[in-house]
Amino acid sequence: MTVTMDSATPGSGITSGRLAAVPFEERTVGRVLERATAARPDEVLFLFERREYPLRGVDAQVDLLARNLHAAGVGQGTRVALSMATSPGYLYGWLALAKLGAVEVPINTAYRGELLRYQLDKAKVSLAIADQGPLLDAIEAVRGDVPSLTGVLSFPGTYSDLLGTPDDAHPATDEAPAWDGPAPGDIACALYTSGTTGPSEGVLLTHHQQVAFGHFFAEINGLGPDDVLLNYSPFFHISGKFATLGCLLTGAGWCCGRPSRCRTTLPRASSTPSRNFRARRPTRSRSTSCAPPGSARTLGSAPPPDGG
Repeated sequence: MTVTMDSATPGSGITSGRLAAVPFEERTVGRVLERATAARPDEVLFLFERREYPLRGVDAQVDLLARNLHAAGVGQGTRVALSMATSPGYLYGWLALAKLGAVEVPINTAYRGELLRYQLDKAKVSLAIADQGPLLDAIEAVRGDVPSLTGVLSFPGTYSDLLGTPDDAHPATDEAPAWDGPAPGDIACALYTSGTTGPSEGVLLTHHQQVAFGHFFAEINGLGPDDVLLNYSPFFHISGKFATLGCLLTGAGWCCGRPSRCRTTLPRASSTPSRNFRARRPTRSRSTSCAPPGSARTLGSAPPPDGG
C-alpha cells in the first residue's frame, strides 16, 4: 500500500486509511491495547525467551500494575523514567503508565553520569524504575542531584512487588478504573533525542501521535495478522514502540530476543489455545525497522525519474 501525507487530517498530524476509521477519542495507547484484547483475547501478542504472552494476560498484567502504581501515587501527568532492558517488565510499565495518563520518560540504557542526570532533571522525573545492577546503580549515583526524583523502584525488587505475578492478574472487567484516562492530545512520552549536535532534547509525544505512527508503521511495512515481526529495537527507542503498536493494531505478532530463538520457536506446532501464533504464522517472519516521518513519501512512492 502506498502511504502519503496528502490525505492527513488537518491539524492532527500524520494519518492513514486505517487510522481514519478509529474515533478520535479512541486514539490512546491504552485503548489500543484494550481494543486488541477485546477483539483477540487469546491471540499471542509476543514471544520472549521462548514464552508466549497472549493479549488477555498482557492486558490483565498491565491493569494490575496500573492499579498498584496509582495506589502508590502515580497519576495523570506524573513523569516516570524507565531504565530497563527490553523485557515484558518494560512493556508492562510503558502500557500501565499510558493507561494512567502518566508521562513515560524512556532512558537509553547506555547513559551514565552527567548525561543521565541531565535527562532525569530536565524531564522533572519524580519516579524512576530501573533494572537491578548497573542501571539501578547509575540512577542511584545521580539521584541526589535530581531534586524532582523522590522515588526509585528496582526490578527485580520493589517494582516486582507492584507488578505482581501472572497469578495475581485477572482479566479486565467492566468496572471503571479509579482514575481518569488520558485524552488523545495528552502527553504520553518525553523521548530524548540522541544529542548528535549537543545535549539531548526531550520530544513530547502525545497519545495520538504514537497511535498514528503505529498505523503508519503498519501500513508502510504491510503488516497483517499473518506476520511475525522480529522486533530488535529497544523499548526506549521510538521504533520499538511503533513496532509494538503496529502489531497491536493489525493482529501481527512479534518476537523479542535473539533471532535464533524466534526461528526455533515459531515453527513448532502446539495444541494450546495460542497455537494460532505458531500455526498461522510459521513461514513468514519479518525483520524491519521504523522509518522517520519525513521518509514517508520516499518509501511509499516510485523513485524519481532521474534516479536521484
